[in-house]
Amino acid sequence: MGTSYFYILTLDDINKENMKNIIASLVALDNSGLDYTLNQLPAIYGYVAMLLGEAKHAMDLAEVELEQQEARLRKEIRENMKKQGAKITEKTLDAEVILAPGYIVKRVEYLDATTKFNLVKNLLTTIEYKKDMVVQISANTRNEKKLYSS
Repeated sequence: MGTSYFYILTLDDINKENMKNIIASLVALDNSGLDYTLNQLPAIYGYVAMLLGEAKHAMDLAEVELEQQEARLRKEIRENMKKQGAKITEKTLDAEVILAPGYIVKRVEYLDATTKFNLVKNLLTTIEYKKDMVVQISANTRNEKKLYSS
């Protein structure tokens, strides 16, 4: 696994289409370089953790924008319904907000940001699994050497 590959990843690179290649590169294992791999994992983990922080920030911003859009729409729709003399219920207001194009755009942006956050989070889990795998393989290799050298 080339560690430099992970240092050029950005949040824009992380999407459902690229995850297969990213994970394949991450879990690739060269038995001859277990120590090197084990030494590189903390750096990769730290870098991906930084990306997770960026993804969390983007998700939080998208959530704030969604909430602001919802509040603006509620106010606007409530005022329009009052002018028309229509009965205002929370159910009617909710339905109108959800159908508004501006709300839909902000909701999709929030869902996209949440998906990206979860994808990066899954990369961290993959790194943890790889670490466990490398540690186990390394221990098995040491045990085999002891067994055959005795």
